[in-house]
Amino acid sequence: MPAYSFLGHIRLAHKFVFLSVIALLLASIPTFFYVREAAKGLNAYESEQQGLPQVPRS
Repeated sequence: MPAYSFLGHIRLAHKFVFLSVIALLLASIPTFFYVREAAKGLNAYESEQQGLPQVPRS
């Protein structure tokens, strides 16, 4: 059964829902990797700040 046959039998609103789910999946994958890399940078920054000596206030 070809895919176009399946899409031809469902309602228009359901087609948009189907396309929206696909778009959401496609957008979530690179977003996940970007957020993971940004968290690594933030963790490195926090580690660096903990290692620095505190400057006394004058």
